[in-house]
Amino acid sequence: MKPSELQGKQRKQGKDWTDRTAHFLICASISCSLRACKLTADCCGDLSSVLSTNQFLTDLDLTGNEMRDTGVQLLCEGLKHQNCKLQRLRLKSCKVSDDGCTDLATALRTSQSLTELDLSSNHYLRDPGVQLLCEGLMHPTCKLQSLKLNYCNITHVSCEDLAAVLKTSQRLIELDVGTNELQESGVQLLCEALKHPNCRLQRLGLGLCSLTAACCGDLSSALITSQTLAELNLRDNRLEDSGVQLLCEALKHPHCKLQKIKLWDCHLTAACCGDLSSVLSTSQTLSELNLKHNKLEDSGVQLLCKGLKHPHCKLQKLKLANCDLTAACCGDLSSVLSTRQTLTELDLRNNKLEDSGMRLLCVGLKHPNCKLQNLRLSRCDFTVACCGELFSALGTNQALRELDICEKKMEDSGVKQLCEGLKHQNCKLQKLYLSGNLVNENTTKELKVLQKIKPDLLIVHNAEINHWTLNTQTSKPVFPLCQHHTFICKLSCSAAMMWNIFESHWLVSGLFLLLSIVVYCFLWLMNI
Repeated sequence: MKPSELQGKQRKQGKDWTDRTAHFLICASISCSLRACKLTADCCGDLSSVLSTNQFLTDLDLTGNEMRDTGVQLLCEGLKHQNCKLQRLRLKSCKVSDDGCTDLATALRTSQSLTELDLSSNHYLRDPGVQLLCEGLMHPTCKLQSLKLNYCNITHVSCEDLAAVLKTSQRLIELDVGTNELQESGVQLLCEALKHPNCRLQRLGLGLCSLTAACCGDLSSALITSQTLAELNLRDNRLEDSGVQLLCEALKHPHCKLQKIKLWDCHLTAACCGDLSSVLSTSQTLSELNLKHNKLEDSGVQLLCKGLKHPHCKLQKLKLANCDLTAACCGDLSSVLSTRQTLTELDLRNNKLEDSGMRLLCVGLKHPNCKLQNLRLSRCDFTVACCGELFSALGTNQALRELDICEKKMEDSGVKQLCEGLKHQNCKLQKLYLSGNLVNENTTKELKVLQKIKPDLLIVHNAEINHWTLNTQTSKPVFPLCQHHTFICKLSCSAAMMWNIFESHWLVSGLFLLLSIVVYCFLWLMNI
């Protein structure tokens, strides 16, 4: 046999193995992830068969595979079957176009179980595709609750159809249309729908939609009128201070029910922080405020702290990463930690707090009123000089569960001090984030001793492998299903799929699948 023919045969066998394994492994799963597995439309007939016969499968993730419209058409046949119980389907970045939306719309009208559909990053979906989907969404038998159309090349034209859905469907509670050129005209249409009495939307994603302050008046009016909208994502839009000031008028209104708002990288400054502070002292619903990547500076945070210390403030999560902060605002933040018992998460990453700022924060952490559970301090320019105070706080604070201190300047001696603080019986920390360069031969011994004393503590570092722990019992195998991998890697992928089943406590199904894999692999080897 010629080398080219042999390579072609091996590629075909690998492709067949990938598709057959995907079909085989999915059969005993409840939740199945086949992300970036190099699957194609060729396996969708088998997947469709699984959907129409397996009444346990509720979650299928096919993100990053070339399903295309032909594959989606086959999947939809399974979705329409009366035995199909799938609830969540992710087709993100699967090269689906508007042609595939015809079949998806039919499936939406027919399926009695599908509640979540993610079509994000399908660039050829466009406005015609959304129009077809909306026809299915408006059908009275459609059960869909969550639709994600992030980065699908849609414009304000689609907003008219989506607005009609919001006015008609009382089941749709989540809509994400971020990273699309909706502009002010599109948002205006959506806002009118949000004010409709039939609209039940709870979460709306409008991140990176080319919005400006001009649309904030409409958003403000919608926030006052809507009785269901609880989460609003406006990240990466040039709203500026004037736009946020308009939003704040709505957030202070007693009829506004918003609980979470993302204003990440909206070109804000300290000028809008007085208004935001007023919101914090007034709103009885706002629990999460994301202001990352805005130049608020110390003066802006000092204004926010006045609102945070107000007895009526209900905020639980505050994110201030990369906001040009220094030690000058840490005294105010420390005062908040020792005053407010509702604040549970604080993100201060990428700010030059330095040792002096860290010491001030530690004073707040040690206070008995501090109930902070998650503190993120990576890349805050502190050194080993403040580690004594930081880790002394760990022995005092019994509320803190997650700590991010990815700081290269902490050095090995800082890790040793850290370990001493974590060994304290009062320390209840469950997850620790360290800089990758601190996990070396010198520190591993200390960390292993710590792990024996605190076996439930998960240690994560920010190296390329992204997730690492000294406790192998908490590690999960993650291997992509790829036709170019060796046989051993294919078995590892099977093990990764098995993990999901065992974790879901389906012991009988898991054991059956394990036995089946052994038999299947034996037969596969016999055919080589």
